[in-house]
Amino acid sequence: MKPLEILVQLLLHAGEVVTKDELLDAVWPGLTVVEGSLSTAIFKLCQPLGDEEFAIVVTAPRVGYRLEASMQSKAIRASPLPAELGFKEGDAVPGREHWRLMRALDVSAGSEVWLARHPKTGELRVFKFASSAVRLKGLKREVTVSRFLKESLGERPELVRVLEWNFDTHPFFLESEYGGPNFAERAESQGSLARIPLRVRLDLLADVARAVASAHAAGAPMVAWRSRSSNPYLSLLPAGSLGSERLSPGAGICNPEWWQPAPPLRPARGLPWIG
Repeated sequence: MKPLEILVQLLLHAGEVVTKDELLDAVWPGLTVVEGSLSTAIFKLCQPLGDEEFAIVVTAPRVGYRLEASMQSKAIRASPLPAELGFKEGDAVPGREHWRLMRALDVSAGSEVWLARHPKTGELRVFKFASSAVRLKGLKREVTVSRFLKESLGERPELVRVLEWNFDTHPFFLESEYGGPNFAERAESQGSLARIPLRVRLDLLADVARAVASAHAAGAPMVAWRSRSSNPYLSLLPAGSLGSERLSPGAGICNPEWWQPAPPLRPARGLPWIG
């Protein structure tokens, strides 16, 4: 991402020297970054350009960099994305044809969340689809926060893993582990909520508090939670919109009827957002 952001800055000032400070401020706003990070990003930018001699991205010693290439620009009109996805039970997941959609967990404007099954292995996964730019941005944020939690806390059983994603072609999607039924489904399977022992319910709440606290302490902006089906663990998954989107029951996020998110916290300094 950073090499592309640097290329944008050089394109905006093609033929002119863009100072190192200007690039650092534009690409790493508000962060203290060593100059070596800029040099590394420039090197990564030059590799796909075949610019081994730095003839395209020219270095101005001790000053900055200049894009030495002819440039043309053309205004284009982006094609609108389809508003509705229209999936149905039994459909193959686009781009992941060996997974079959079982049932919808949540359907809203520009977004659908489905439980999918692998016919041969019987494994279950959750696919969150997006057909709008706003929803796509939410999926990208989920990946960012998931990476951040993994790097900060390591592999933990209470963290739902994000496994794959497609942000290049429509329909965009994020694929994650299935954390099990939500509380409403779990209570229904027991006959009623009252049939789940009070001690188990209290243990669940205590576990959730510790898990969410550890994620917040690591610097994650906000997380939502849900219970696993067969034990008193809880599974955490970053809220894709950090509070601005509806929470999706069964998708690694708890049923909104059982839990209401707090206002989003300010992200920790240096949290690498996508989108």
